[in-house]
Amino acid sequence: MERDAPINLSPEAAICPACGEPNRCGAVAAGRHDVACWCATVCIPESATRDRDPMRCLCARCAVDDSR
Repeated sequence: MERDAPINLSPEAAICPACGEPNRCGAVAAGRHDVACWCATVCIPESATRDRDPMRCLCARCAVDDSR
C-alpha cells in the first residue's frame, strides 16, 4: 500500500479478498502506514493484484498464488 493512502480500518480490511482468511496486514492491524507489514519484503506478481480492491490486502498465500 502507498504510505499516503488512507488506512482502511473496516473489519473487511483485515480479510484477504481472494480467500476470506486473515491477511495479517501489519499496517491495518496498527492503523498506521509506518508499521512494517509482511508484504513490504516480498515481490507480489501484478497478476495477483489485478482486479482487486487496492484498500484490501491479500494474505501471503494468495499474494504468491496468482491463480486465485
